[in-house]
Parts: sequence; C-alpha cells; structure tokens
Amino acid sequence: HLAKSKTDKIIKYEFNFDVFDEEVIDLLSQLPHNEFTFGVQSTNPKALAAMKRPFRKEKFEQVVKMVSNKFTNQNFTMDLIYGLPEDDIEGFKSSLNYSFGVEGIEKVNTYPFVLLPGTPYWEQKEKFGIEVLDEESYEIKSTRTFPKSDIDLAKKYSFHVYATQLNYCLENAVKQMANQEQKRSIDIMIDFFDNLPFPIQTPHLTPIGARGIKEKYDGLKNVISKYDDIIEAFKRYSEHKYDDLLLDYKENFSVYYKRSNELSKRERYGGTKDLR
Repeated sequence: HLAKSKTDKIIKYEFNFDVFDEEVIDLLSQLPHNEFTFGVQSTNPKALAAMKRPFRKEKFEQVVKMVSNKFTNQNFTMDLIYGLPEDDIEGFKSSLNYSFGVEGIEKVNTYPFVLLPGTPYWEQKEKFGIEVLDEESYEIKSTRTFPKSDIDLAKKYSFHVYATQLNYCLENAVKQMANQEQKRSIDIMIDFFDNLPFPIQTPHLTPIGARGIKEKYDGLKNVISKYDDIIEAFKRYSEHKYDDLLLDYKENFSVYYKRSNELSKRERYGGTKDLR
C-alpha cells in the first residue's frame, strides 16, 4: 500500500537487522522516501548480556552495506540507549564511537532507558540499582553502574555526535583526525566540543514535556547559528591539518541539518515529531 501511495511524507521504520534478507530489501526498496532505523541499543557486551540480546557486528555491517548499496532515496540511522542496566559511560562512549564509524549510517539517535512497569527490568530494578526520574515518564535517573552524573554526560556526548553529523565534511575531518592520531572519534569530538572558545547549548535530544521540547528547539537553533564558528574552531583545533576536507562544508550539510535549519526559522515549533 505504501509503495503504491507515492506519499511525500517521511516515514520512519525501525528494524531488527537480523530479519533482513534479499527479499525484504527488495520490498523495502519500492517504498517512497523514508528513514530506516536499526535499533542496536548498545554494543557493550555486559549491557547486551543483561538484555539477553545478541549483537553480531559482522551481520549488522553486512546488512547496512547491502541496503545502502540498494537504496538511493533512503536515510539510514542507528538507535542507541543510554542508562541501560550493566552499561556505563565508557560502554556508552564505545557504542557511540562504533555507531559513528559505520559506513552508510547518516545519524545516530540516542534515547534514555525507560523502566516500564511489568517488564523484566522492573522486576529486577533493585538488582540493577535502577532509579527513575518520576512515575510519569519512567525515564532513567541512575543505575548501579550509570550514576546520574554519567547520564548527564551521555546526553552531552550524544549531542556532540549529533552536531558533528550535521555536516559531512566535519564528520569526515573528525574521522580522518582520529585515524591519523590513532584515537577514537568520540574522544576527538568530546575534547573538541568541551574546549570550544565559545559556549553552545547541549539540549536533551529526547525531551519530555513542552519545556524540554523548547530547550531542544533552542539548542538546535543555537548550534546551527554557530556552525560557521564551529568549523573555524575545528580548523584551529586540528592545527589546520584537515582544512582541505572542510573547503566545501557549506555545500555538504546533511538532511538533518536542513530539517533543523527550517525549524529554527519558525516562530513556533510543532512538538517532538518536528524535531526528530
């Protein structure tokens, strides 16, 4: 039905990559412009074991390569969750770093762990030391291995990755710098953004309530308004070693930058669905 509808609306699908085969990929290739998301959630073995959820990197990367070669009108993203039981800030940073480096993935989406009543985690909340912010959202406040201070860092690091992926040239320059200096891309991004010579807002990318949505909207507007300054700052930060990669950055913003830029020009915002 969707393939025949020729709709111009963007539809977001989330998949378990283990279900992908040639037949599924052929069917999906008939759909109009959409966003396909792979719900990886974590690459930390301890967190995966607690979830009883395997993650086969080779299979995942094979699927991403197959679909990105097949589709020319789709966007591919990955979902990660921070605050998972048995995960910690270093594990989450590793998950961010891996996701940032997967070829064919345009954007890494991050979400807080939510403790839903009636789930196995709910029954084991004392074992994992899980505390939630409130009983309205059930959003994670802290766990035995992921204290609140690290939850806040996870939110900030998520925004660093988001801001970098708004521009293909900056993303490529970060990867090249990490490769040359034999560092992780996530560590380059954290150090760079934490040492900017000017402040930028780092909003919660998955806000709750009208106030949180406005903070996210204002944060996106803030980083977009300063993107030229961010590029110049990175040139200085990298000692101008990658300036050639940044020459055409104004022509290489991602579709997510374009969406956010359109929103930043509005006087009002239309809720969370507008800001994704």
